[in-house]
Amino acid sequence: MSLAWLPMSMTAKTPTSCKTKLSELLERFVDPSSLDDLIHCFIVASTFDGKLIKVQVIADAQVRPAVLAIGQALVARGVEVKFCPPPKASAEQAVALPYRQSVARRRQMIGR
Repeated sequence: MSLAWLPMSMTAKTPTSCKTKLSELLERFVDPSSLDDLIHCFIVASTFDGKLIKVQVIADAQVRPAVLAIGQALVARGVEVKFCPPPKASAEQAVALPYRQSVARRRQMIGR
């Protein structure tokens, strides 16, 4: 994982607290391979329609302040942050509806 992109997230709009946290991250982890055990998942992919880019990060608690600072820096640049999974596809919703209805019927039958 390269940290070369990290300074690009720091602009005039970036809050000072974020700049401080990001600078600390760069100083602390000069060697990117030292993050291998702390960043468990880092995925960047475009959405199905190609209008958005998804960034998914699963990180250890040690680097959580830096990950949050990166999110805040991106928000300062106008990026929208979402902390939930995307809506289910229509086919998945169609399959799930009868299942949910059958579960509700069974609960009614047993008196829950």
